[in-house]
Amino acid sequence: PMQGEIKALDANSKSATIAAGKIEGWMDAMTMEYPVKPDAEFQKLHVGDKIEATCVVADVKYYVTDIKVAPKQ
Repeated sequence: PMQGEIKALDANSKSATIAAGKIEGWMDAMTMEYPVKPDAEFQKLHVGDKIEATCVVADVKYYVTDIKVAPKQ
């Protein structure tokens, strides 16, 4: 599981730059680009969204899915 904020979106590569908190067992808090799968998950994102998602890690490949966008306040 991961939590973070969308900082940028790239429609060509279907990736999101996410300022994410620590992802247990994988990475400390960091802002980086994550591929988003499937396309329907990418379509619901906007810069500034705060999200909870699942980061799937398989060896050196990784992507984000099962995204829940927090309601705007």
